[in-house]
Amino acid sequence: MRGKFAGVALAIVLMGCSAVGQSTFGSIVGTVRDTTQAVVPGARVKIRSLEDNSVRSTTADENGSFEFVNLKPGNYALSAQAEGFADFQIPSAELTARQTLRIDVSLGIKSQSQTIEVSDTAVAIDTENAVIGDSKETAQIGQLPLNFRAVTTSPLAALATSANVQYDSQGNIALSGATANSRGFVTGGSVW
Repeated sequence: MRGKFAGVALAIVLMGCSAVGQSTFGSIVGTVRDTTQAVVPGARVKIRSLEDNSVRSTTADENGSFEFVNLKPGNYALSAQAEGFADFQIPSAELTARQTLRIDVSLGIKSQSQTIEVSDTAVAIDTENAVIGDSKETAQIGQLPLNFRAVTTSPLAALATSANVQYDSQGNIALSGATANSRGFVTGGSVW
């Protein structure tokens, strides 16, 4: 009876060994290090099958080690990321059946870069002709400064540019609704 039991046990062990030998899966393992060869724990490592586009990801342990097991044979892209480090990528690595492929990752320091985004629209400049065009409202024209380099700097010439000035039939200036012949004198706060 013991002989039969030993024979059955030996057959089971041999079937288990032959089953392992018949596996068609492989593994990808590695260690994440920085440029000084110090391990980088907590790095995010991702592989993508180039045949079926499936993605698997893991996190490096406290020794910087990672592994992907039970992978179909084929080509895989590997990428790794860690805070403060530049991204690492291998576009293609071939894994065969029953192979343990080692891919060690070396992360460089991330360079500082600054992006400035301008969201204002640029003023279109017509470079085809020398015409300058613009429009202003009455209130904007009234706020324009006077050009004191003009030939005349007379106050009457300045009044002629104001939007509230009106002219009578002889070309006389009238302000604020008064007639051109109106005169007003103020002495000590009294109007005469």
